[in-house]
Amino acid sequence: NEKVKLRDLISFYSNLTIICFINYQLCSIIIWFIQIFQMLLFGLSVGINLFSIYGVMVLIISTLVGLLPISFAGIGTRDATLLFLLNSSFDRPNILILGFLLSTRYIVPSLIGLYYARNLGDLKLK
Repeated sequence: NEKVKLRDLISFYSNLTIICFINYQLCSIIIWFIQIFQMLLFGLSVGINLFSIYGVMVLIISTLVGLLPISFAGIGTRDATLLFLLNSSFDRPNILILGFLLSTRYIVPSLIGLYYARNLGDLKLK
């Protein structure tokens, strides 16, 4: 069974054209830009202006730290990173509210998915 999966994976990548690869990469970059813009708007909503190279880098670093598998949905690690990197420029309560808003980017969609996952027994897989 694992050999079949590996064969399918190799087949997918061997049949991938350069145009498809570039399209996948462009879609990924566009999605990242949308997410970063959303985080910048969250920052503005709590009085933290991150519209600078440093601000965008702080958001990217905090997102990547939040993806480390050492906490549930990055809660706590993302907030600690934001506090560490933004503490000298902004008030702590605003930074923590920003961390909470960034966490809602993961929690709200997962709760919606949980609603639809209640009927997982009805799914038919190949």
